[in-house]
Amino acid sequence: MHETFPSYNLPPNHEILSPSRDMQFAVNAVCVIGERMVQGRAEGLEVSAKLDRTLVSNMDIETNIWFNEQVSEQYGGTAHVRAEEVSQQASAPTPEGEETVTFVLDSIDGTGEYVATHRDARTGEPINPTRPVPAGADIEPIPDDERTTCTGLAMMRGDKLWLAAVYNPFKKQLVIADRDLGGSFIIDQQGLEAGIIAGRRLHVSRRPFAPGMPPWDSAVWEGAAVDTAKLETGAGAAPLGHYSAIDQAVTVALGESVGAVFAGDTIHDILPAAAIVHGAGGLLMKPDGTPVHPDTIASQLEGGMVYTNVLGSPAFMHALQTGERTSRSLVDHAGIRFEATWPQITDGIAFDDQPEAIVNFSENNDGETQPDKIVVRPFGYQRGNFLRRSEIRKVKKATRELGAPRWRYRNGMHVNGRSMVGIATIRHPEQSITIGTGENQRTVQASDLILQALRLAVEVKIRAGAHALQTRLEHG
Repeated sequence: MHETFPSYNLPPNHEILSPSRDMQFAVNAVCVIGERMVQGRAEGLEVSAKLDRTLVSNMDIETNIWFNEQVSEQYGGTAHVRAEEVSQQASAPTPEGEETVTFVLDSIDGTGEYVATHRDARTGEPINPTRPVPAGADIEPIPDDERTTCTGLAMMRGDKLWLAAVYNPFKKQLVIADRDLGGSFIIDQQGLEAGIIAGRRLHVSRRPFAPGMPPWDSAVWEGAAVDTAKLETGAGAAPLGHYSAIDQAVTVALGESVGAVFAGDTIHDILPAAAIVHGAGGLLMKPDGTPVHPDTIASQLEGGMVYTNVLGSPAFMHALQTGERTSRSLVDHAGIRFEATWPQITDGIAFDDQPEAIVNFSENNDGETQPDKIVVRPFGYQRGNFLRRSEIRKVKKATRELGAPRWRYRNGMHVNGRSMVGIATIRHPEQSITIGTGENQRTVQASDLILQALRLAVEVKIRAGAHALQTRLEHG
């Protein structure tokens, strides 16, 4: 039974959060800026071009200045602000024994879309209101509920990325990440109106299995440090085309995109995005595949940033770097669940980003127990870890279409005999299993590892079936 509050019922899968003073300040700030963004569009904007030819509006600057004033007032002049438009140094020393607080603000990310009323229907590009309409443009209005413009705020303690809040006031979408709360959450707007912060925890690894072309996105430009032409070839699909770079990363955290590439090195674009993705269990990487840690991210901005998830990252990064598709298709979910905790980044290096290194899947149908293998038996998992019926239908359809061996299910559980995986023997669902060694060692709950193993087993079978089908086609 959900906990109830005056005039507010907790939505399913949400939890009441107890944010720190810093998080409360961040949530209030982005919500105020967001509502001012909406009001500013309604009243009319003053728009000009900066030296780098990007657009800036009076609301970018006014909300930035308002935020700086709030930081000075609420933090007694001890906090810095690094912002896209107007930065601000602390006017008072950091209290003894405390780390320096620095806020990083992009008051309006995606200003080009924010100031535009129309877009070119052929390309989706917003029409720049300061320049003539491009010849041949197919002009159409931009619906507010399709705007990706948002305000992004992050906070650092010393060099450590501590929290973030991203708010799109047109979609009424607020997403936060908080080291103290232990993850990323999408916040219920009705709760905010009732004075309650309630959120649904984000896990990029909990997307159902769905073979096919993955959604992805990028923020690149001519002469940028990263070229995504190869990625488009390798992915076999065009990018989603969200205008805001921060929104692209949030889409990854929500599990609606397999990856996003940002070609710049601007801290106000990267830090809010990185915090949200990392808190949701996603991966932060440089375009060359080097993992990035939130505690050192401020020194790793040069050369761009990639946001992705555990299972999708090998194929996504391979496509970005080579333009080639791997034998494992890009997928639109992580498929393997990792609970991201802030001190222990899920950065992909622990298992070399390869699912096989986590569970080392192999099959054994003769019923014999093999040494140093996890024996997975159909013994009733936690309800939250069942394969859902929609997942089962998708898996069955995919295996049938790809010619892979059939899988049987009963009551949502895999019952194809025994699948041998991992490095230990599971005796009960609540058992803790240690996997890996040394710095790569982790402890997971047996029921979680079972789900990882079964999903990987499905993927291996589908991949094998796809390879067999391709071989038949190539050889007639």
